[in-house]
Amino acid sequence: MTSNNRRYDLDALRAVAMLLGIVLHGAISFIPGAGMIWGVQDIESKPWFGVLNSSIHGWRMPLFFLVSGFFTAMLWKKRGTFELLKHRSLRILLPLVIGMFTIVPLQWMVTIGVRLNAPELNPWTPVVATLTEAKGTNLQADGEEVDIFTAVVLSDVEQIERYIQRGGDLEKRDASGSTPLQVACLFGRDEAAITLIRAGADLGAMNDTGDTVASLLELDWKTTAGIAGKFLIPVVEDEVLEGRRKIIQVLKSEIEWESPSSEAVGEVEIFTAICFSNTGEVLRYIAEGGDLNKKDSSGSTPLHLACLFGRSDAAIALIRAGADPDAKNIEGETPEELLKLDWGTTSWIAGVYEIPVEKEQLFEEREKIASVLEAEYGRKPKLARPSSEFEELLGGINFLLFYLPVWHHLWFLYFLCWFVGGFAIIVSLATGFKLRPIPRKLITGWWRYLWLIPLTSVLQFFMVEPDGFGPDTSLGLLPLPAVFIYYAIFFGYGALYFSSDDEQVAVGRWWWLKIAIGLAIVFPMGLTMRASEGLLDRVLFSIVQVSFAWLMTFGLLGLFYRFFSTNRPWVRYLSDASYWMYLIHVPFIVLVQYWVSRWQFPASLKFAFVCTFTTIILLMSYQALVRWTYIGLLLNGRMVPWKKPNG
Repeated sequence: MTSNNRRYDLDALRAVAMLLGIVLHGAISFIPGAGMIWGVQDIESKPWFGVLNSSIHGWRMPLFFLVSGFFTAMLWKKRGTFELLKHRSLRILLPLVIGMFTIVPLQWMVTIGVRLNAPELNPWTPVVATLTEAKGTNLQADGEEVDIFTAVVLSDVEQIERYIQRGGDLEKRDASGSTPLQVACLFGRDEAAITLIRAGADLGAMNDTGDTVASLLELDWKTTAGIAGKFLIPVVEDEVLEGRRKIIQVLKSEIEWESPSSEAVGEVEIFTAICFSNTGEVLRYIAEGGDLNKKDSSGSTPLHLACLFGRSDAAIALIRAGADPDAKNIEGETPEELLKLDWGTTSWIAGVYEIPVEKEQLFEEREKIASVLEAEYGRKPKLARPSSEFEELLGGINFLLFYLPVWHHLWFLYFLCWFVGGFAIIVSLATGFKLRPIPRKLITGWWRYLWLIPLTSVLQFFMVEPDGFGPDTSLGLLPLPAVFIYYAIFFGYGALYFSSDDEQVAVGRWWWLKIAIGLAIVFPMGLTMRASEGLLDRVLFSIVQVSFAWLMTFGLLGLFYRFFSTNRPWVRYLSDASYWMYLIHVPFIVLVQYWVSRWQFPASLKFAFVCTFTTIILLMSYQALVRWTYIGLLLNGRMVPWKKPNG
């Protein structure tokens, strides 16, 4: 591959990576629970949209950075370092700066506006923050149909009976695919549930997450409280569990139903009891012979949680009952080691799971636990001291620098600025010291897998969210190290790939097999490993994720070389338009998603409409506002005429 050859296939591939951002973001509102992190939550959400997102996210940006590295090396070869930096400053740095003062503020305004002005988009409301006060109000106005889900949450039996008498659908589904009976069982609304059961509601119905009446009756309190908090539904643990017990009693007595086996209904849920300082339940669990070294999804035992959150009464009872002080979670930490965890990390964990902790009390209680460990086992655990105001200030600065979403979806431009600058330094040093090139077989031969997969697997392992599929994104003022280096490897490989002169795209041979293995074998395997618990499982999960990324990357390189190696005007047009379309697409996506969010149509149709309509609008904006203007000159150079032709 010579430096003079135009790579139309890579132009097209880069455009596809850009335009798939519309698909990726267009699907988010249809993912159950997306309203917590996205501006819009559609009423027709389906779990398979999450799978779709993961299947794209796993390789899209790695591929984009690889192609960017290739073109960076090509430009350097043609024009030199100075012209490279000048060109990329105009095409990347300047759009980033302009976008930070235009596109990003617009995105925040749109998101905030949608959240403030949109009615509640899930079918459980109109009652959100005033559920308690709304008890007893007339949910049926001027002959309108009873809102059955609101009636269930409020335990308004009168309205439920009216709904049943009028022939209302007992199997009506909410945004999560749950029936009214499932909602009643989830929140322990016993009177509502019993009314629905006696009316013939289906006990075997399954929602979008695969839950039935039985599984919802046995759902642990922590998860239940989290769901209730998401929708601002007031719940009290004792009332919910008591309500569930009453529902089970009716099911047993009237239809001879088998009771669920979960600890959440009948037995003690030990982890919940510890987190919420229910010492009586902990003592009952111990007295009834409960497993003292039972592990949760993180591999933590009850003693781990007691030490982490400073539940001294529970911890002391567990220690004296024989709980293992040397048990390790998936991070390799013992309960003793959690005693020295700093306040910032502890409070963050507690905040995620809505567990109440108080700073001074936490450290006092941990000292009590440490003294008992010393008395029982002769140990003297090291304890974290309360952080000073200066340390808390540093923690705040760390958040502002690394985690505050400054760049939003323009983070990729920010990363490219770093990578191009790093590339210029490295090639200058390599030229000055006359370093020998890397052997071609390490770049294009099968040997490449022996260093690419292990290297990227290590970085994937240290991502912030190890349970998500694919690499993290880093939106902060400074890039997260693991994420930054991960993408730098793909960018660097792209630059090395240019130097390999792979004219026949050997890395893309058997492209159809690579893509098939990635999508049909590796990706499904990764999805099954997302809830993995052990350290080894996490290592394997990381390997699977990066293997998927590399398989899809090399497979798509071969696919596009096979079908898009020649100059096609429409492909070139989309390639030119894709940059502009990606820069501005997010605000438009959110607005269109909000527009369709309450339409009573299948989610797949609304998703197709969101993507298609947004694409058309963006293409029209490119044609009218960009292609023939200075904006087009800035983004695409003189690849198309920047002045409209006369006539």
